[in-house]
Amino acid sequence: EFHTAATDLAETLAALGAGPNKVVALRMPRAPEMVVAIHATIKAGATYLPIDPELPDERIASIRGDARPVAELTLPDPESDASGVSRWEWEDLALTVASYGHTGSTELQAPAPADSSYMIFTSGSTGLPKGVMIDHRGAVNTILDVNRRYGVGPADRVLALSSLSFDLSVWDIFGLLAAGGTIVVPDE
Repeated sequence: EFHTAATDLAETLAALGAGPNKVVALRMPRAPEMVVAIHATIKAGATYLPIDPELPDERIASIRGDARPVAELTLPDPESDASGVSRWEWEDLALTVASYGHTGSTELQAPAPADSSYMIFTSGSTGLPKGVMIDHRGAVNTILDVNRRYGVGPADRVLALSSLSFDLSVWDIFGLLAAGGTIVVPDE
């Protein structure tokens, strides 16, 4: 069911231009949809960019301007009627998909190990946010190392407490699933 949901959303993202080294912004609070959104972005071959929805509008606009995402995923806002926005639904999950005018195909493109996996904006030494891209090779090495070091397996569960804007949140999402474990996603 998870694979089907992520693949369905990945095809939607690919049609909006998501693919290797293209950025998809994820502006959402901690929720099960966030896990599907991350996996769908990776399945589309794209780079996911977490944006904390609590950031000031000016900082969000600055991050978007620097990252130039092809699409942005958020939880549905019943009061929003912005153009270029559509709704993606799968069983009990729903996301709002904003397109930034790019077009692609529904064919999913597998990324290469050197392609970017995710992008984190740091405050930087100047206090201005700057994007740092992490490639798949580095992310996979971290996940495998932590799983091996701590003997993570199918019986394990983890509370996904890390902010997606924190570099090691990649383990919260991918580490447990790679080992067959369970992610527990508490709400905010």
